[in-house]
Amino acid sequence: MFGHSKTQAEGYARWQKLFAFIDGPPSQRVISVGNNFQHDYGRSKINFMPVFRAIDAAFDAILPRDSFSFQNISRRVGFDRMARVQQGMDCAFLLPPLPPMEKQDIFTCFFGRSGFEAPERLIAMVEEQTGLRAAPINTWLKLRDSTADADFEAARHQILQSRFVLTDTYHLSINSFTLGVPVIGMGRAEERQRGTLGDFKKKILFDMLNLRSLYCEAGAEEENEYFRQVTEKIRYELARNFNLPDRHALLRHLADKFRADLDAAIFGPPGWQAPAASPDSCKQPAPV
Repeated sequence: MFGHSKTQAEGYARWQKLFAFIDGPPSQRVISVGNNFQHDYGRSKINFMPVFRAIDAAFDAILPRDSFSFQNISRRVGFDRMARVQQGMDCAFLLPPLPPMEKQDIFTCFFGRSGFEAPERLIAMVEEQTGLRAAPINTWLKLRDSTADADFEAARHQILQSRFVLTDTYHLSINSFTLGVPVIGMGRAEERQRGTLGDFKKKILFDMLNLRSLYCEAGAEEENEYFRQVTEKIRYELARNFNLPDRHALLRHLADKFRADLDAAIFGPPGWQAPAASPDSCKQPAPV
């Protein structure tokens, strides 16, 4: 609706007004939920200090979406205000689960982020070694507005019926986790965030959930060798049924804590009641 800025500088200035309240804090309560703060701000040509000062002054609570973002943003707020920053999660973890469904002899797969040249070779290898049938979700990044809700729910039902999910895509991983379905994650080896669509965030996600052993990073080896390693990992985990449900115990704990912390940030801690508004009050409800 706003259109595109003519230059990157204009876009950044607009972003500061919309999301960092660079012109001063608003009167309403402001909460940051599920955001990515993985950027290496020290290496940037942009001076982020004014932005962090504005965020420090404006936000009543900050719940970043991962452990790395939590540590990164914690270093950039005032020491006396650090209690407002708590580790959160991606907001997709707030989606409700689905009723249990009978498992089919399939695995769901989708590749749309890491640029592997021939993922179809990997799919064939996994089918041959496991005896399971691949069930691609080709519409994952191409949902149409008119059918998006129905297509997304159909994808969730397919995931729930799968033995596991094989993907290089961040939010497909999260949506599988929320349904209790194990994920073999794939990505390029990265040591820092190089863009919001990069692979670093996936490694941090699996680390945060104590699922690092299920994330397969591609290094300098040939793609076929990497695919062989991924296939071997899948065979090994299938033989152990991925150690479920113990494997997801930390995930469930973090998701429950995230929801409770978010409730407290929005509505106040348990037992807290907002003061009654004065009769002449015209303050609008606070946006979230």
